[in-house]
Amino acid sequence: MWPFQAALKTTGEEVVFRTLVSDELLHVPDPPRESDVLQEVSAEQAAEKLHAGHPLVGLRVKGRPDSRQQDLDVPFEAELEGRKVIVAGLPGPPAVTRPAFRQAIDIRGCLFEGWVVLSGMHYKESVAATSTTFLNGIDAQYSTFERGVQLFRCRLDERAMFSDATFWDTARFAHVIFERADFYNALFQKDAVFSESLFREVSNFSQGRFLKPAPHVCLDFHMSKCLEAAYFKDARMEGIADFTGANFREQADFLGTSFRLVNVTHAKFGRLDLKWEQLEGGRLLFGEIVLPDFENKPAIEEHEWTRLLTQRKDAELPDKHRQYDVLRAIFISQGDHVSSDGCFYEWKQVERRQTRIGWNPESWMVKAFHVLNWISCGYGVKPIRTVAFAVMLVALFAIAYALLDPAFIAAASAADHTLQLIFSKLDFSASAFMNFDADSSGLVPAARMLFLIERLLGWLTLLLFVTTYTRLMLR
Repeated sequence: MWPFQAALKTTGEEVVFRTLVSDELLHVPDPPRESDVLQEVSAEQAAEKLHAGHPLVGLRVKGRPDSRQQDLDVPFEAELEGRKVIVAGLPGPPAVTRPAFRQAIDIRGCLFEGWVVLSGMHYKESVAATSTTFLNGIDAQYSTFERGVQLFRCRLDERAMFSDATFWDTARFAHVIFERADFYNALFQKDAVFSESLFREVSNFSQGRFLKPAPHVCLDFHMSKCLEAAYFKDARMEGIADFTGANFREQADFLGTSFRLVNVTHAKFGRLDLKWEQLEGGRLLFGEIVLPDFENKPAIEEHEWTRLLTQRKDAELPDKHRQYDVLRAIFISQGDHVSSDGCFYEWKQVERRQTRIGWNPESWMVKAFHVLNWISCGYGVKPIRTVAFAVMLVALFAIAYALLDPAFIAAASAADHTLQLIFSKLDFSASAFMNFDADSSGLVPAARMLFLIERLLGWLTLLLFVTTYTRLMLR
């Protein structure tokens, strides 16, 4: 299935929604193989056609097509764990004077034998390649794409270099086979679509900026597959980052990445470098990012888009539980118990909030248990909360002892004396709670019952604190 993108006008911008369309309906062939027989043209002839605004259809391009009108002296860069290291030339990105390329680029069913150079240019119109093979890759570093970029069902052997590129409109790289993908420090003002693409070797999206705001999808990476390490270090994602069904066979590095909303439902990770603090606070999204039908509306307003997003079918509680458990298991396997505890705590909060109280008395007991577990020990991951819980119980029982004291009625008219009576019971309540030598012989029968209950709660609270704290210390 292919998530077909449809654009609808809103106030000031276009909104893109996604619906599922089968590949067969698109009638797009596979990219040509090197052994296929195609009409041959030289790189110079292909460049002339592109400059004249003519499409390239079913051609084998020999040589090195170059859309630039000037040479760009790019410093030699090396990659180290997803970061760029300039080892020669200038200490940073060169100050590029971008000449304008004013014609739309339309390439269909072609095979490029040489290195395709698109770097250092300002492309005024759309750039599209469909069912095309690039045997030696593409170099589009430092370029600006004013209109949409679309590479659909293409094959990019060797290296696809889009580092420091700026995409002012939708950048669509769907169903593409990448050998090495370099989108380091790229700027995506609208959608960045890499759905159902294959990355054979290292892919680098570090320091990328995906600026399409929530509730829109700023990065569509669903059902993509990365056979080697994928780097998203220090990237910024302002909208929904959709990684549903993505498969990261090796390392997926998201350290330093800022998320607004992210969906990793059914995603698989060989290794996930991520801290839970990057996802906490409700930034984890569940369910499919597929909106209801628009009933053939010719246009949709911004408030309708937001309403439809909120009305999409939310995942069931067991599905959310499964997703939290998958992330927690990943954190535990990597020894990151702090992230594991944070993930577990947020899941229990979600479960507590979504547990409904019905007519069945069991539902009341379940809800009460969740609340008590939250207050008393933070679901077993916050032992300091047990100390606060114990102090609260001591204070509550001290007030109860004071209310049941016969002297309380006589002292009710004197506020100062009432407070003194309550404070005098704190020492007795603390002794009873900690099972010290507290004498209950002078208490009324109701207060004696409270005394026994407080002693029992004291033992249970002490046991709860010891087990919770010991668990954390042993880790």
